[in-house]
Amino acid sequence: MVRRTGTLALLLSLLAAGLLAACARIDRGGLERTLVPPGARAGDTAVRRALLWLDAAQVRGTDDPHAPWSWSGGWPERIVLRGHALAPPVRELSSGIPAFLHHALSCIGPQHADAWRLRADDFQRVRRMRRAAVQYLARFEVEDARLPTGLFGWWPPSTESARSTSLLGRLLASQLGGPRQHGVLGPPGIPSFPKSLRIWPDADDTALVRVALADEGREPDRPADVAVWPRDDGRRAVAARPLPGGPTGAWLTWLPPRDERATFANDVDLAVNANILRWLARAGRHDVPGREQAIRMIQRAVEASADLDALPLGAYYPSGPVNAY
Repeated sequence: MVRRTGTLALLLSLLAAGLLAACARIDRGGLERTLVPPGARAGDTAVRRALLWLDAAQVRGTDDPHAPWSWSGGWPERIVLRGHALAPPVRELSSGIPAFLHHALSCIGPQHADAWRLRADDFQRVRRMRRAAVQYLARFEVEDARLPTGLFGWWPPSTESARSTSLLGRLLASQLGGPRQHGVLGPPGIPSFPKSLRIWPDADDTALVRVALADEGREPDRPADVAVWPRDDGRRAVAARPLPGGPTGAWLTWLPPRDERATFANDVDLAVNANILRWLARAGRHDVPGREQAIRMIQRAVEASADLDALPLGAYYPSGPVNAY
């Protein structure tokens, strides 16, 4: 997951308004009018409309590794750059948003048939979307001899060579914020994306994707050894923590090689650590270094917040609907 210079306007709003409603059992009022996709009928619930919309929008394309925009199983994504109000939305490709959508779909089962007025073909639709999504997510695994195995990134590994010396690359570097990681992942189709802004795999997307794969009975060939992931132990520069004070002992977000960990300031994020804990619980792993420290950090943050909906999660997730999610 990349530090956002914009907001994921389309799919994140759908997630909050449609399928988050499914998981939260909210299905009344204006939410009923949120989505009116082709095939919707009078009396359909918001959940059924969301399913129809997601099914229609899910990409049915190719498996060509050189054509990531047409990979089957993803959904269209757009970002809007902050501070560039007149700029058009920019096409995006990620693992994080489809992983969240997969999780929302996994909340829907036959036990909801009556409450949400779903039919047998709706559950077939859900299963089809989930299978296609994990096929897509598996493409985001990063193989690099310098890195621990089993990691995933916000962007997929690229078959293109970076060209940071171009005029476009220099312009992007001057306009875009975010840490200068000098990583290995960049947005597909933009070989001029600055090398300095390319990112490393991250703990958040690794946890999200591995949960989605496990939910479909799949495991990557290469295990993820969370015990070697960097933590906020006072030995590394940290740009941001969710609480005032010293090192938390929780996991850091970005997973660069060991010899790269001192070249940029990493960060500690509440939502990222919560997603890691969810993955570890799903895998039955309760003795991993950092687990107890992450739990204590999240508990302290919740106890210190007067308004849970306004609890700042960190740099990557907006507060509000995501907190409840």
